Amino acid sequence: MDWLSGVMPLKHHSKIIILQNEIVRLMTYSDQRTPASGLYKSLQILALDNMIKLTLIIIAHSFHHKTLPKFFDNLYKYPETSHSYSIRIRSNQNFFKPSVSTNIGKKSIHYRGVEAW
Repeated sequence: MDWLSGVMPLKHHSKIIILQNEIVRLMTYSDQRTPASGLYKSLQILALDNMIKLTLIIIAHSFHHKTLPKFFDNLYKYPETSHSYSIRIRSNQNFFKPSVSTNIGKKSIHYRGVEAW
């Protein structure tokens, strides 16, 4: 997931992931070539990408249950509010996925949050 690269350049995102993997290996006294994914699981911690995805899901959940501040009232839309006509996909659990035409739009919280939800 490269949502964070919308906030910072991709090279910094990659460096943070590499650094996090090195720290996890140091914490467990593991060899440099040990896959970090198993170490995250044994330490019961999340990798950076998983932390970002969890945060997006928590924001979407809070929006759905109307526990976010009023400022975020237009963060997501439900399918029935985005169309002026009747549609088949009506669910109070799903959000309308905004149409975006740029990579920057695909990295926005509006797009990534719906994707994660």
